[in-house]
Amino acid sequence: MDNLRPAHSRLTRAQFRQQHLLNLKTFSNDLQEALSNAQPSGGNFKSVEVLALRFENDTMGVDALERELLDVFQSVYHYNTSSFVIPVINSEDHLYQHLIKWTLDRAQKETLRIYVYSGHGAPAGTTDLTWWIGGQVDAHGNLRGPRVNIRALLYSCERFDGEVLYIFDCCSAGSIAMRDGPEALTACGWEQESSTHPNWSFTRVLIDTLKDIKGQPTPVCQIFSRMYRFCQQNQIGRCPLHIPKMGRPSITLRPLHTASTRPIQPVRTHNRVLLCITLNGGVSVPSIQEWQRWLTTNVPADVLGVEVKVEAAFSGSCKLLITVPVEIWTMLPLRDNYHFVAHVTSNNTLDTSTPLPYRPAAPSGRENRPLAET
Repeated sequence: MDNLRPAHSRLTRAQFRQQHLLNLKTFSNDLQEALSNAQPSGGNFKSVEVLALRFENDTMGVDALERELLDVFQSVYHYNTSSFVIPVINSEDHLYQHLIKWTLDRAQKETLRIYVYSGHGAPAGTTDLTWWIGGQVDAHGNLRGPRVNIRALLYSCERFDGEVLYIFDCCSAGSIAMRDGPEALTACGWEQESSTHPNWSFTRVLIDTLKDIKGQPTPVCQIFSRMYRFCQQNQIGRCPLHIPKMGRPSITLRPLHTASTRPIQPVRTHNRVLLCITLNGGVSVPSIQEWQRWLTTNVPADVLGVEVKVEAAFSGSCKLLITVPVEIWTMLPLRDNYHFVAHVTSNNTLDTSTPLPYRPAAPSGRENRPLAET
């Protein structure tokens, strides 16, 4: 998880100690919160506004996919959509003026604002305070020509009433996410390159995923899980990234002004995440069994299909290996006790009841020494 989440802000000593005092009860609470936050929420938005951004000097031809994405938001979800082409002259000033005016006109508590960007992005790490985007790059992938510090501009828009969702398709797209910022769905992580092929781009996969969902109420984390599964199955080089808003349910995308539809059920999939959980003290078999009983009695029946499973526990160790679905992993709170191990497609396949054959050490006689020593 460390390389797929924003870096922690500076922690106090008390917070640092608290993070490391993790037991099964605390982990159970975190898991329950992640399960709840990954479920479709009620229709709490009276209005959803979508603003798509691209540069005037764009050379990748992102306008066609942008129009198709906005058409899906408008025709299927009945969202209000608009686009803004960032001019090459005084780019940052014009963009700032448009963002502030557009945001102020839509700053209501029951409004969701979705900011979409397609284009180029400069490399930026998880702790960088600036992040630049532009319409063109040189042969080495560096921004060329007009550029804007999009992180600073959008930060000014986050303080107004309403919820915010970022959808960014560019290199280093995860850089739009801050530790306690809005929820984000991006083409890639920090300092990573995104796919430039139109048929395999992030926006193309997002459009196809939304069309497949057909307007059923779906949390963004589950949309991400579907997109991730598609990228894995089709061996696309770069998988998308989801960054939740800390301590909040994932935003549910649902059509406005239509009869209530049944929330989409999570797709049963073999794609899971293997995590290593570091607990305070050792792990005992009774405590693991107690935790498994909690899991089956406290988690709602419609959520049991998420297949959270203990894969390994060891006597005398504070480490616990578990597998969770992708959408649950991405909704877990940030803790140093949770370590990403790998993406997997099955549970533990080893028969742990059959130990490997014991091979005794080689004898130490002269016949086993190198020829040069004999």
